[in-house]
Amino acid sequence: MISLLKTSFILLANRCNSRGTAPIFCRISIGKLRKTFATGIFIPPRQWSKLSQRVLGSTPEEKLINNRLSDLEAQFARIEKQLYDESKTPSLEAVYACYSGSEEEITLCQIYDLKLAKMELLAGREYTPATTQKFHEVYGHLKVYLSENRAKKESQRKPDIPLKQLDYGFIKRFEEHLLARSLKPITINKIIQRLHQVVGYAVKCRHLQCDLFADYKPLKEKKRLVYLTPEELQRLENYRFSQYRLEQVKNIYLFSVYTGLAYNEASQLQRKHLITGADGKPWIEMVRRKTGRELSIPLLPQASELLTILSPQGEDSFLLSRISNQKDQLLPQGDCRSDGHRQASNAPHSPQDVRNDGTALQRYTNRDRKQATGSCGYCCHTAFLR
Repeated sequence: MISLLKTSFILLANRCNSRGTAPIFCRISIGKLRKTFATGIFIPPRQWSKLSQRVLGSTPEEKLINNRLSDLEAQFARIEKQLYDESKTPSLEAVYACYSGSEEEITLCQIYDLKLAKMELLAGREYTPATTQKFHEVYGHLKVYLSENRAKKESQRKPDIPLKQLDYGFIKRFEEHLLARSLKPITINKIIQRLHQVVGYAVKCRHLQCDLFADYKPLKEKKRLVYLTPEELQRLENYRFSQYRLEQVKNIYLFSVYTGLAYNEASQLQRKHLITGADGKPWIEMVRRKTGRELSIPLLPQASELLTILSPQGEDSFLLSRISNQKDQLLPQGDCRSDGHRQASNAPHSPQDVRNDGTALQRYTNRDRKQATGSCGYCCHTAFLR
């Protein structure tokens, strides 16, 4: 480490008080930048040596003053080394702030802002716009929680909390705040998970020494999953909606059921994603945009037939019609009831819900899957259980 900080002491003889003593000032400098401050030590001007920058004499009091000046010099050297060890720039302001104890504390909101700035800078490369938006939503929940705490303490300061004050209790109180707002456990777990990433970013930046979430356990939710039975799926396949738009949504939904692709991936399907596998049968190979994970899915006969129906409706090079997910979810419950299907509370009605029905597909297409996958190892069951 190359030391850039210089420490010196000067006596201001022109500021003698009524007792005939003058103050000793300390001056720290880095390059051409200097900062001078009082040490609180006063001595008669005749006892000061400009050359050695120490007090002349060998009395106990004079030795005590010299030791104090040497301690100050050593203290600044330690501060400079500490800043280097923490990978921080030893600026004059940072050195003096450490000495005076007025160093500005890094807060949770400041770290969150830095994390969001990084995500927006890397948007489209490491982070999708949807992921960035979700972190903004979590930030909103966090600000509401901090604002409520500020109101209780009657503080006029900006709602925030220093990182050094974060502890396991803060996480649990934030969790209780979210529960009080009637959020579902799965939603709360996602919010806490993203907050964990922000705190982890602070640990990587060495603003925190340890991970506060080491002992945290996500909320558990017992949820009874209900799937379409083979009979219900067959009735849905055979049913013809009077509206073309609903018939189109039904076919896209069925395609997602037989491939295990969520609608986001299914809508991105192109001709280049269709290949012939080692078993000589058609497969789908693509990369999931959200995770960058490769997907290899056998194209079952039912899905192949649906692709033939949907392909002419595709736009540009895409094989499926690209319609908004809001329209996909407009499948009316009345039409389902008229055909004997379960209502929305029991069965999903849009391609976005394919993950639940994809698991049900394991029960009644197991034989087709075994024939399609052979010994290739990866099957569509792996894709929709990701």
